Amino acid sequence: MKKPGITALAIAFTAIVCPALAWSETGLTYHLHEADVAAENFDDTPPDHDGAIVRYVEQGPEFTAIWSVRNGDIDPDPAKATFASGERRMGLFIPFRDAGKQAAEAEGWKSFGRDLHYDRFEVSFSRGDKDRSVAGIEAVHYEIGTEIVFRMGDNPNGTRHHLESDVWLLPDHPYSEAPFAVDRAYADPRLAAALEEELGKIGMVGRVHTSYGQQPVDPSGSLVGDERSGTHMAWVTDLSAGEIQDIAPPVVAPETFDALRKASRAQPEKDCATILEGGTPGFIKDGLAPAAHAAFLSGLTPSCKRAFPDLASE
Repeated sequence: MKKPGITALAIAFTAIVCPALAWSETGLTYHLHEADVAAENFDDTPPDHDGAIVRYVEQGPEFTAIWSVRNGDIDPDPAKATFASGERRMGLFIPFRDAGKQAAEAEGWKSFGRDLHYDRFEVSFSRGDKDRSVAGIEAVHYEIGTEIVFRMGDNPNGTRHHLESDVWLLPDHPYSEAPFAVDRAYADPRLAAALEEELGKIGMVGRVHTSYGQQPVDPSGSLVGDERSGTHMAWVTDLSAGEIQDIAPPVVAPETFDALRKASRAQPEKDCATILEGGTPGFIKDGLAPAAHAAFLSGLTPSCKRAFPDLASE
């Protein structure tokens, strides 16, 4: 399959463990498949499963960019990329979590701007006995189990979240959250940190089979209502090392982005006039490092043109 704009410098992978990649020169490209499969059919689902959603991935040292594959076609336009560990908004990259925060830290976690409070957080990792070939590489099997009870903000009610996963890791290949990023079962930021801390020591996630459930918890800690359960399965194919696009949006903390968004509403017409004249409003100079100005301005300019068409036509 031709990848527009991509120069593929494929190397042959064998069952022998491959050396770590030199990130200053190369990255990884692969297809990431995701399928709605019953747990009893996990092991028998082939790599070319017809019902899978397929995405094209470019994994670099800092960002993992993801694109949809439609009818076998790929359009890896940098502007259309989504990301494994955060989201791009108005030209800026906002991480889903603080990369320096450790899973052992019980406080200070947020989800969609709301504080998370954990009544229970247990994550187990153990070596399994089902090693298998994934993307032409001998992958090592691990089993993961979680038991998490959390509350959001001031809500006295909580949620119990548990999952059981089988994962196959490609040793000496860099870790990425991509196989987990495509499903909400792994969205808890503290869980994401735990997965990276433990699995990242071993390698890249090449295949994952997960069964999970969520159920409301009342203020006393008792389970109430019905459990919502589901499964998730993802796997990697067509893994190659080669050139990848240089996609590096400026990274800002969620709090910084929220402050910028609030400041942009103070005097929108005046600030948009400045932007459309090629200038930089004061709130951007005050709130962002100079290196991030151009990216944020490129994100704001279309909004200004839509909001104030008369200014755009002057």
